[in-house]
Amino acid sequence: KVGMYRKIYQPKTIAYIETVKNKKTVKGVINRQKTPGGWRTIEWNATGIFDEADNYKGLQSTGRDITDRKEAEKKVFEHQEQLKSLSSELLLAEERERRRIAIELHDRISQSLVISKIKLDSLGESITSKDSGKSLKEVCKTLGQTIQDTRSLTFDLSSPILYELGFEMAVAEWLT
Repeated sequence: KVGMYRKIYQPKTIAYIETVKNKKTVKGVINRQKTPGGWRTIEWNATGIFDEADNYKGLQSTGRDITDRKEAEKKVFEHQEQLKSLSSELLLAEERERRRIAIELHDRISQSLVISKIKLDSLGESITSKDSGKSLKEVCKTLGQTIQDTRSLTFDLSSPILYELGFEMAVAEWLT
């Protein structure tokens, strides 16, 4: 019978028939033109038919049109890629905003606080009244803590080491 198939079928089809004759199922997905205007995707299974004496009698093949499913999978994949891209853009925008806020904290608020503390410390040295000096020292202490908190917040928002040294050096610095 195989000789008969060789005349009609392509070599690939003959290989499928030989596989089925060895009691294996052949599965696949093929594109077939269903209409002149478009291609359809067909999922198919082929199994052998055997008699009671285990002799090969023929081939049973079933096909299922999965064109719509494949198109839906393609759209899902495209949407996933688009979401990845948007997520990446969002992360970059967030990092830029963190960096901008950190720079503003450092350049405006921290520097103003430091200058105010220096002036208050200088003023505290010139005051002779114990009550005023004590109050001024408490204000300077609170101001010093506020400066430390601002520095920590600035660092937490956007590590200056990362921008100054680069990623690899910043990780090495952090590890040491």
